[in-house]
Amino acid sequence: MVEAFTLRDALRRARARDPEVRRATARARSVARQKIDAADALWANGHAAEGLRMAEDAFRAALAAVDVAAPGQDAVAAPVAPLAPPVVPAVEPPEALDEGAEDALGDGDEVAIAPPVDEVAVDEVAVAPPVDEVAVAPPALRTLKISDRDLRQVAELTSTSVAPAVFDDEVSTAHAHRFRRLLETARNLDEALVDHAYTPAQVQLRRVRRLVVVTTVAVLCVVGAIGLARKRAYDATATWMARYYTNRNFQGEPERTFDHDVNFDWGNDSPMRGIPADQFSVRWDVCLRTDEAQTLDVSLGSDDGSRIFVDGEKLIDNWRMQTQTWHHEHVPLEPGTHHVRVEYFEGGGAARMQLRLRSDGRPLEGELVRPTSPDDGC
Repeated sequence: MVEAFTLRDALRRARARDPEVRRATARARSVARQKIDAADALWANGHAAEGLRMAEDAFRAALAAVDVAAPGQDAVAAPVAPLAPPVVPAVEPPEALDEGAEDALGDGDEVAIAPPVDEVAVDEVAVAPPVDEVAVAPPALRTLKISDRDLRQVAELTSTSVAPAVFDDEVSTAHAHRFRRLLETARNLDEALVDHAYTPAQVQLRRVRRLVVVTTVAVLCVVGAIGLARKRAYDATATWMARYYTNRNFQGEPERTFDHDVNFDWGNDSPMRGIPADQFSVRWDVCLRTDEAQTLDVSLGSDDGSRIFVDGEKLIDNWRMQTQTWHHEHVPLEPGTHHVRVEYFEGGGAARMQLRLRSDGRPLEGELVRPTSPDDGC
């Protein structure tokens, strides 16, 4: 797993490899890839017979590239046990002929009697073990990162053939099967030669790219996990139901979320994804539960327009283009639950929106809870 990303062994092998062999391997791989692509294109465009011939050439070119990458290595066949000589089964000696059989024989007739058989030789015939196609594959192939299945494919494809198809209408299912196996094996051989054709600088570049990808994915996962954790914690405590609109008149379908409070300084930036930096509006709703009668002190500051409603009654109306401007009001509240709505629009330039609630000049007494529905109040 570590090697897959760091490529330390691949870099060491690339530095130890003969530069001339590496360049020759790269050229041979290029030839093989061109033939593979040509065979694929011919077959896909209906030239099946020519595509099959090109696939045979591509397969041979891939094997030639293997020989270039590991020169001087010849195939060594695995020893095969010799076949035992045939054994004649044992025959019981004939019994004496009765008188009728003797009369049937002529004077010059003789009875052929099988010679005695050595019982030691009457064993089962020794069967030669099957030839391991992996063992007889070229040693150059076994030095590559190639599966036993591909080694067997190479052995079978090099030892078998199908009748050539001169015309496209002569291409049979057997031809199609061989075409697929030829290209699949040629591609796998080409892929196994990648490390043999790369220079140390190219391996180092691959190493850097993989490390960058792994680092980027890890960072994104960490950031996403942190963001998800923060969002869950934030949503669990945020009480202001917020609806953000892409215009200043609360028209269309809004982006919905929950905010901790109404205290924002967006500057010249967008308030959230999908909302423009200018010409947008926001509507917040919350429910205030109080156990005792009190006077609610409201301070509202905004750039640009803002207004606030308590139980449907407009308390502050600051609905105009302006720089940051504050307004203050007071409203008596009876024990119970009260609906508070705040509205804001941004026309252009910097965007700020701030709301402060207090009870009789002291910190707010009561509990802010989410409304079940902003349109139905609390």
